[in-house]
Amino acid sequence: MAKSVNWPPLIPPQARNIFSSSHSLYEGRVFPCRITATFNRGRLVYDGSGPLRQNGGKWLKTVEYAKARRTQEPA
Repeated sequence: MAKSVNWPPLIPPQARNIFSSSHSLYEGRVFPCRITATFNRGRLVYDGSGPLRQNGGKWLKTVEYAKARRTQEPA
């Protein structure tokens, strides 16, 4: 008989209530990459210089979104 494996929960206990709040699931995590832009519900909330403080970001048209991505990509 195969030995059962006790996998860690998919959602850490301290993050169980994050889904009902406005906090990010990824808050406090370290990623081995460079995040150049973050969009939330179609709004730019973070660019390479840091978080935007404009009431949750700004709405972007498709052309502006593409331009923001092109300017944020590393050379």
